[in-house]
Amino acid sequence: LFFWRTLLSMPKHEPFTPKAISNRIKAKGLQKLRWFCQMCQKQCRDQNGFKCHLTSESHQRQLLLFAESPGRFLGQYSGEFKKGFLDILTRQFGTKRVKANTVYQEYIKDRNHVHMNSTCWFTLTGFVNYLGRTGICKIDQTEKGWFIQYIDRSLEERREKMAKKVKMDMDDEERMRDMIMKQAERARERLKETGELEEEASYSELKKSDDQKIQFKLPKMVPVKDTLKPIEVLSNAVKSSTDKKHEKPSTSKSVKRPKSALDEIKEAEEMYKEKKNRTDCWLHPGIVVKIISKRYGERLNNEKGVITSVKEERFACLQLLSDEDTTVTVDQKHLETVIPALNRTVLIVNGAYRGQKATLESVNEKNYSASVRISEGVIRGRLLENRIFGVAVLYFVMNCSSEKNPMRWRKNQKIGRMLRKERPWINWKIQFSGFKDLFARFLQVKPTVNWNQIKPLPEETIKPYNDLTEPSTDKVRSLLSKMVIVKLNGGLGTSMGCKGPKSLIPVRHDLTFLDLTMQQIEHLNLTHDVDIPLVLMNSFNTDQDTKRALRKYRNVKVCVHSFNQSCYPRINKETLMPISSSLRNMDGEAWYPPGHGDFYQAFCNSGLLDKFIQSGKEYCFVSNIDNLGATLDLKILNAIIENGNEFVMELTDKTRADVKGGTLIFYEGSLRLLELAQVPKDNKDEFYSVTKFKYFNTNNMWVNLKRMKELVISKKMEMEIIVNAKTLESGIEVLQLETAAGAGIKNFQGAVGFVVPRSRFLPVKKTQDLLLVKSNLYDLANGCLILSNKRTFSPVPLVKLGSSFEKVSDFTKRFPGIPDLLECDHLTVSGDVWFGKGIKLRGTVIIIANHGDRIDIPPGALLANKIVSGNLRIMDH
Repeated sequence: LFFWRTLLSMPKHEPFTPKAISNRIKAKGLQKLRWFCQMCQKQCRDQNGFKCHLTSESHQRQLLLFAESPGRFLGQYSGEFKKGFLDILTRQFGTKRVKANTVYQEYIKDRNHVHMNSTCWFTLTGFVNYLGRTGICKIDQTEKGWFIQYIDRSLEERREKMAKKVKMDMDDEERMRDMIMKQAERARERLKETGELEEEASYSELKKSDDQKIQFKLPKMVPVKDTLKPIEVLSNAVKSSTDKKHEKPSTSKSVKRPKSALDEIKEAEEMYKEKKNRTDCWLHPGIVVKIISKRYGERLNNEKGVITSVKEERFACLQLLSDEDTTVTVDQKHLETVIPALNRTVLIVNGAYRGQKATLESVNEKNYSASVRISEGVIRGRLLENRIFGVAVLYFVMNCSSEKNPMRWRKNQKIGRMLRKERPWINWKIQFSGFKDLFARFLQVKPTVNWNQIKPLPEETIKPYNDLTEPSTDKVRSLLSKMVIVKLNGGLGTSMGCKGPKSLIPVRHDLTFLDLTMQQIEHLNLTHDVDIPLVLMNSFNTDQDTKRALRKYRNVKVCVHSFNQSCYPRINKETLMPISSSLRNMDGEAWYPPGHGDFYQAFCNSGLLDKFIQSGKEYCFVSNIDNLGATLDLKILNAIIENGNEFVMELTDKTRADVKGGTLIFYEGSLRLLELAQVPKDNKDEFYSVTKFKYFNTNNMWVNLKRMKELVISKKMEMEIIVNAKTLESGIEVLQLETAAGAGIKNFQGAVGFVVPRSRFLPVKKTQDLLLVKSNLYDLANGCLILSNKRTFSPVPLVKLGSSFEKVSDFTKRFPGIPDLLECDHLTVSGDVWFGKGIKLRGTVIIIANHGDRIDIPPGALLANKIVSGNLRIMDH
């Protein structure tokens, strides 16, 4: 009694005493609601300590980091808070209706929780409203506060509920009838095996009187006579144990077959191997693992990577799948393996079968076990059932390979299976050889350049076009006889709403790009009595349509050749495996042409390169077929022959409309083509600058044929890889590995860049470009577009058309006649706008139709510096 009186009379600790603070901290972690700094992860004891911390140097440094990117920090903390809150909601309460504050109190019990004030939601009410708006939870407000109910949208649960409902709908009689039918079917199969089934049995309802007994006819047990000799018995036992090792044991409880001596020897040997090969260190180069700890930062948590090497048996060097430039060293205890899909190759790295490769046949996640079949060695085909994984027994890789390059497992097996099914009329082995080399470099070489190593272009590498001289008349024929014209014809007209090849789109007076190209070359051949051949590099998308279109040029004095560029498989962005499993399904989803950088290899493989060299050709002029300004220029050709340049790239002045185009740089002692995809993220704004990078690549190139052949045969034609990420219509994210033809400049000796006029760069990528080349800004002469003399100033107008004009069919309907643009500076059109015939546009004209409205420009109208605008938001002009 004295003890209890004393205990009850003891006073509580005074507020803010060390003991009281300690008790509060130990209680539930609620002290984080006061005097806690989320940025510094520091808990202060009281208000005075918190004020001191705010003025500390470490806190000021954290604030400077926060000021650089506040949105990133807020997003990170908000994501952590949301994840932790929903984890508790789903794990403890499921889909029950619960008070939001109850879940929040459970959440803040964790001393490592994220403070609400560091998220984008200032109060719990704001966060609850967010959950309701986004459809994550059902919310309702009552007098007792906010209540939430988690909405489980998992497909598996819906399927289980549906299956359970169907199962409950079946009555007992149907289930019993189904069971009896299965039992009767099994009995009939057994009678067939013993030979006692004389005729096919028909199932009928059992009918009997009350006093009639039911009789069953069962097959008799035949005694086994041991008439074999001892040696035959032993040999049969060995054979039976080998052939029937996959059979399941008998279900009979009364009969238990004793183990043979051979079985006991095998079991003892396996137990010895299990004990000998058992180790706590399961890391192995080439396996795919996932980081499961926040010790290495939030960014690396749940990231997947491939082990490139193992240090001290317990530390793995990982190359992240999401960012191959990032390599981290992680302790084994912070890693777990990634289980691949069924029928993938796996590696056993612990236990009796350590080091063996096998095929994954089944996974039981409830029992943490898997069944695999050994795929190599003397025990090939052996099935290992219900082996525990995830602790230290069985770990998986997505595809095994040599330890020298563990990343190569991504492609070898699937491409090998595809090659075994190759078509006889396509040399797939040559094409896939190029793909393998490209893919191997993609895994090994960084996709970006070292920005600090870029140097200004030397003066001797850039030559102005105005400094070039025209060749003499008697010299022109000999110059042209050395030339081959190559047009890159692998693109489709999808950007302008067309399905077929882009070269077959009508451009001027119903003449297509291909028609204009044929007129240009025919005029050269007839004027100078030469035979300049035209070579078209097609893709599998454009080859058939182009060949049909070439039939109408049989009487034209132009020798036309064509070849196909390679066809490479698209690879899955996550698994880095080809998404196609067969070469016979050549759909556009699974395959792609690997860019015009494939020109060198494909041109050599076609045999045309050898043919032209033997006929005395020395140079080829390569350009896009949709660039109507890319014609054979005698001044450039004369300079190349006189100087003996092996490679010349045509450049033009860079404008703000060309900021995303490739540019020429001086890098690691040679000229390089720098594309946007190779620029580091932090330097893209600098790449867009027109002051640092004054020129950009027109993709007009002059290449020496003999030097090209030497580089291709010796496999020294190296080009930077452009990684093009796409999302297919099926939703799969894929990667396309491409190269640019201009990237080959670094392999040629004496390569230079010629700064040419803008008139040599007239690409037609969109309908706004089509409007310019169709207008009276240009005159057509022998297939060449020449800027009209009536245009008294330059450059050409800046034209921007809205989405209503994107397709060629819509463009043609809205422009029954092309307006007069000779005195136009700028034209912007957006919305539902229709033009009449004979319209003249001068100065700056901006026409914007309001949403739901239509504007008709009457025939013969003159618009000079006019702006017709509404409430519709349009593109910048």
